[in-house]
Amino acid sequence: MTLQRTRPISLVMAIVLAGCSVLEARTPDIGDGGFLSGLPCPAPCFYGVTPGSTQLHQAMEILRAADLCPNPAQFDSRPEGGTLGFNCGSRITVSSRDSDLPVDTVGFSPSELLTVGMVVEVRGSPDAVVVAPASIPESRRVAMFLLYDDVLAMLLLPEQQGSVFRLPPSTSVERVGYLDEDAYKSVGLGSVPWAGFTSYSSDQ
Repeated sequence: MTLQRTRPISLVMAIVLAGCSVLEARTPDIGDGGFLSGLPCPAPCFYGVTPGSTQLHQAMEILRAADLCPNPAQFDSRPEGGTLGFNCGSRITVSSRDSDLPVDTVGFSPSELLTVGMVVEVRGSPDAVVVAPASIPESRRVAMFLLYDDVLAMLLLPEQQGSVFRLPPSTSVERVGYLDEDAYKSVGLGSVPWAGFTSYSSDQ
């Protein structure tokens, strides 16, 4: 495994897992987060929050007003080289590199079924994909996500056993991330061209 493959997967897993340990009284209905529907605003805008332009405190106010985040759980992992931000239960995570900088990432889990086939039908083929090991060699699992340059978005797919990711159109989208330009460039390191609905190896 090269450093290029390690960095994007680390970032993605941070976005995906940041809210998973947070208990929530209810799950907000966010649909597809606007990724395909464009509602209530088109990607990379998430309910009025756009990476690269919305400040972190503004994002919290916007999502509170939309009743998507009545009790935000704040975090700060900058001492460990991470980011700061807040979770809205386990479904939504918003982060920034620093308190005086705009949001750099909005990660969310759609509350309605979203498959790769649906995404490709509406948005076309991804610009690139990243496939990389997501576990220790003794228990190999592989992670994959799709990149869309026009909206600076990444789509994380459920992990699979082994070192090869098999991608049929029915594969569900587990998590969507809207990023600013710097975060998106980091995620794109180690990417490979889209080859259609086929198998992708983490060793390629």
